[in-house]
Amino acid sequence: MGKIGCKRWRFHNSAVKSDSNPADTNSETEKADAGPVIMESNIFAGLNANVFDAVIKNSNKSFKNSKNQSQKTKKQKFQERKEYWQNQINSICTQKLKAKEMLLKKIQRKQMKNTPVVGDLTDMKESLPTFTAQKETAKEKPLPYKPPVKLKSRQKEMLENINIFKQVLSHPIFKQNPGSAITEHLQNKVEHMNSC
Repeated sequence: MGKIGCKRWRFHNSAVKSDSNPADTNSETEKADAGPVIMESNIFAGLNANVFDAVIKNSNKSFKNSKNQSQKTKKQKFQERKEYWQNQINSICTQKLKAKEMLLKKIQRKQMKNTPVVGDLTDMKESLPTFTAQKETAKEKPLPYKPPVKLKSRQKEMLENINIFKQVLSHPIFKQNPGSAITEHLQNKVEHMNSC
């Protein structure tokens, strides 16, 4: 039994035949038979070799190094790429910050010029201590550690406060005039705190 012939798939269309005069084809063949074209001018006249040398030196392609130079590892190449991109991003961020600062300074100058009576007080502001420095010194002091209050102690304190509140409500002076009783209590508390 013979092989089954497979129909060949054609991916490209066949070339279109032109209906041109046969005289045109003869002129083309005569031109081709004329011989090689010799250029009298130098093709590489405008070529700057230094530019190409610099491009080759700065290219990021990895070639095998000579024996006296050690080849960079994959980790080193990755680290270099990472540092390069970090530097690019940092430079962009710093440029944006500088532009923002310059814009703020321009706005502040305009505002200073617009103030008619006071004028420019930047020298006085610089000589005075700033509140931010005071805040920073306050932030530097760490707060003492307080352990979290347990549930039983909170419940006990709450019950004591409820008992005190009930005693205050049942007190005869508080029943007669609550406002004066509260003010007297607060005055006594302040005097007690000042004496301690």
